[in-house]
Amino acid sequence: MWSYPKAVAAIEKLGLAERNVKFAHYWLSLWKGELPPTRSSFNPDSVHDLLPGIGLVEVKANHDPICRLSGTAIDVAMGRPLTGVNLLDFVSVTGKEIRRTRIKAIVEGSVSVSRTPYRQADQTKLIETVQLPFFGVTQEGSRLYMAHTNWRPGDGFASPPTPSEPLGFPETYHSVSFG
Repeated sequence: MWSYPKAVAAIEKLGLAERNVKFAHYWLSLWKGELPPTRSSFNPDSVHDLLPGIGLVEVKANHDPICRLSGTAIDVAMGRPLTGVNLLDFVSVTGKEIRRTRIKAIVEGSVSVSRTPYRQADQTKLIETVQLPFFGVTQEGSRLYMAHTNWRPGDGFASPPTPSEPLGFPETYHSVSFG
């Protein structure tokens, strides 16, 4: 059972940056009492200013994560549109199993955050991405989650880029179950 009070506590444990706090608060607002948010409750107009950093991922029965929507900031960071792309294509064989395990935990009732610092000019900046699940299963047997990254093109690019694999693994990853 997913629990709203546990979801609130899980979000608080993540220690999110400002844009991601706004995104997480919106996700929490989609709960109807103890009923978790479903994909149909998500209204992009409610988070219009966050859309460049939002991605929607469909997790197939075999745990393959297919990007169904990627914001413009995500596409700029990756150098191409991610819509329709299997997110496992960006990692090694070992990485695929790690990513599948993390994604399975999210869609089963966890929230997570990943962080990767990078140097840009003489500043250290932080790319932070939060992942939040939708409740339920689609007609095709898939589950969904949405993610938001706080990075925007105006933030500059890492030099040299980290992590070494494109869309690879962040420096830190933290997941908190609320189910």
